[in-house]
Amino acid sequence: MRYFLTAFFILLGCYLIVNLVGFLEAHKLCISHAVLRPSKTSKNDVSRFVKQKGSYAKNVDPSSLSNTKNTKILFISDLHAEFCFIPAAKVIDTIRKANVDAVVFGGDICNDPLKHEVGTSYLFEIKKACDELHIPFLGTTGNHDVHLTKEEVLKSGFTDLRDGPVKVRDIIFSGVNDTGKKDRVWGDVSDIDNEGLTHVLISHNPDWLLDAASKSRLGNVDHMISGHIHGGQICLPFRLEIMVIRKDVLPRKRVINGVFDGAGVTFFIGRGIGCVLVPFRLFARPEITIVEFEK
Repeated sequence: MRYFLTAFFILLGCYLIVNLVGFLEAHKLCISHAVLRPSKTSKNDVSRFVKQKGSYAKNVDPSSLSNTKNTKILFISDLHAEFCFIPAAKVIDTIRKANVDAVVFGGDICNDPLKHEVGTSYLFEIKKACDELHIPFLGTTGNHDVHLTKEEVLKSGFTDLRDGPVKVRDIIFSGVNDTGKKDRVWGDVSDIDNEGLTHVLISHNPDWLLDAASKSRLGNVDHMISGHIHGGQICLPFRLEIMVIRKDVLPRKRVINGVFDGAGVTFFIGRGIGCVLVPFRLFARPEITIVEFEK
């Protein structure tokens, strides 16, 4: 009995420590930098995805990127506002320091649609900062937003890319709808007359790329930016959180977080800033990313 109690309290202690560490990690923001360059892979070929070393850096000083000549955006995703512990002021401060050309939101405003105002008010603070800086605030929705009405989404203040493409300097941004995990229907992106400009698609779930490539419907998409995976959120040994909990395809191919090249598209997957299901993260800190586009 004594050995049983000893083992029990050791396991309980480990459990509490992990929860405490995970809760504290969810309060620590990582500012990263991703560079998207032209793809070197064949269009619609999903047999191999190459991680782009040297194209993604964590814990950067946003001020150091303020003078770059390339078009750059601040990407935020997966707010899940009820379980987001990163103040909007920190996001806004990064926007100002990095001198970005636009801010883009990648979906998942909230966990519970009945509490959507927590998320829409958070995003509207960012919208007001963008207005002061005279830069656009663009976005699309995620699988957790399927029960929100169009009017509720609009309260966030971002220009909904599902309604049509938006030009920012030498970039055309477009977005696709996420219909949610149940009976998911992958949205199509029509060929855009981009007049030789770079076409960047915002898709909440990066698995959209697999569906579009399998149907040869990638069109003239050059880059994709996504969230949804949370970097695993709670990273366990042997990637158990990916293999057991998630049904998404790309994470099972070790395409989880960072810059990748595949199917003729270079793309970035961010970790997001909020939490889903439980209010903590483990080895996957909340992240906002300055994404830079190189010709």
